Amino acid sequence: MPQTREHLLLAKQIGINHIVVFINKVDAADQEMVELVEMEIRELMTEMGYDGDNVPIVKGSALSALEGKNPEIGAEAIKALLKEVDTFIPTPARELDKPFLLPVENVYSIPGRGTVVTGRLERGVLKKGQECEFIGYNKVLKSTVTGVEMFHQILEEAQAGDQLGALVRGVKRDDIKRGMVMCKPGSVKALDQVEAQVYILNKDEGGRTKPFMRCKNTDDCGGGRHFDSDMDGKMIPRKRGYDQQEIKTEMGEKQQPYNFITQEVIEASIQCMLAQAEDCKKSGKSVEETELRVIEEFGRCLVEIISFSIKTSGGI
Repeated sequence: MPQTREHLLLAKQIGINHIVVFINKVDAADQEMVELVEMEIRELMTEMGYDGDNVPIVKGSALSALEGKNPEIGAEAIKALLKEVDTFIPTPARELDKPFLLPVENVYSIPGRGTVVTGRLERGVLKKGQECEFIGYNKVLKSTVTGVEMFHQILEEAQAGDQLGALVRGVKRDDIKRGMVMCKPGSVKALDQVEAQVYILNKDEGGRTKPFMRCKNTDDCGGGRHFDSDMDGKMIPRKRGYDQQEIKTEMGEKQQPYNFITQEVIEASIQCMLAQAEDCKKSGKSVEETELRVIEEFGRCLVEIISFSIKTSGGI
C-alpha cells in the first residue's frame, strides 16, 4: 500500500493526530481478505507513529450505500463511520476571539439580491450587518455583509470553521476574485514580500531526487533545471555536453573549477526580470516603479549566483 503509506506520512508531518479508517469495497472480497487488510493497516499506522491497536476501522461498501443495496455494509456502514468520526476525532479549537477572516473561494451574482462570496471562515465570528473589507490584487474594497447562509440555511452569524456564503452590498461580481480575503476592516494588510519556511520531501519520502535553486518565478525561468548535484549533495551547474560522471569526487581529489555564469544562468535571470516586468504591467504600476522592480530582481539573481558559487567552490 505505497499510496496509503505516503498519505499517513504526510498526515503525520502536518500534525494530524486522529484518523478514522474506512475499508471500502468489502463486497468484492471475502472475510479473510478484509481481516488481513485491517491487520496490515493497524501495523502500518503503528509504524507511522499512530496508536494502531485503538484506531477505529469501519468496513463497508460506498457503492452499496449509493445504490441502496446491502444496508449492513452500505448505509449502516456509512452511519457507523460518521459516528466514529464524531466520537474519536475531537472538535478543533476555534479562534473565535480574533477578527473574522474568510479567504474567497468562489464569487456568484444572484439576480435581485447581489453578490455572494463563498469560503471557509478561518477565524472569528461573522455576523449579519457587519462591515467588511476585501483585500487582494492591489485592491481594498469596503462593503457590508447583508446575509449569511450555510447549507441552504439562513443564519444570523457564522463561526470559525464554517463553510458559508456571504451576501455583500455594493460590490460587483467582477470586483472580487478567488484569492482575495474578506476580513474585518483594518485587521489585515496586503504584502508582496514574504518569508516562509518549507519542508521538501526527500527521495525516501516520495519527493525530489535532486536539489533545486530558489527562484521567484519558477514557472517562467524553469527553477533549478540547469543544476545537478555531486556526490556530496552540493548543487553544481549543468554544462552542455559535460559528462556528469566526471564530477564525482573522492578523498584527496580536488574538484574541477566551474564557470557559474553560464548561458543557462543568464537566460534564467533574464526570464526572471521579464516575468517581474510582466507582473508590474498586469498590476498597473508606473514605468519608474517597474524599472525599480526589474533592477531589484536583477540584484536578487546576481546575489543568488554569487552566494551559490561561494558556497560550492569558495569563489567565482
